[in-house]
Amino acid sequence: MSMRETTQRQRRIAEQVRQLVAEAFYQHDFSDVLAGEQLTVSSTEVSRDMKLAKVFYTLLSGDEATPQQIKAFTKSLNEQAHVFNHYLATNMHTKYTPKIRFFYDQSFEEASRVDSLLSRLAKNADND
Repeated sequence: MSMRETTQRQRRIAEQVRQLVAEAFYQHDFSDVLAGEQLTVSSTEVSRDMKLAKVFYTLLSGDEATPQQIKAFTKSLNEQAHVFNHYLATNMHTKYTPKIRFFYDQSFEEASRVDSLLSRLAKNADND
């Protein structure tokens, strides 16, 4: 996405995409892709021209997943993106249907890491 501020329309379309992608997971059988994993669609970003959408997801077992597993999982999701694109096309009433790309959302893991660092700093400060 560009450095420019996100417009109200982009935010509205991004939220609609997030909801529809989450719905699509329940409407279609993705058991071969999910392989027993549970995921959450955490956020979406839509390009200014509304033609591309980044869908960020987290695995509920994220702490246990290795980077290789996450990479393979993301690849599998992107291979099935056409199913999500079709679902969006039939449920959105916009001139363009954004093309979906999946990305693993690391923000929760990064926040947890920062929190643990801050906790260690606080413990060290208390010990001094």
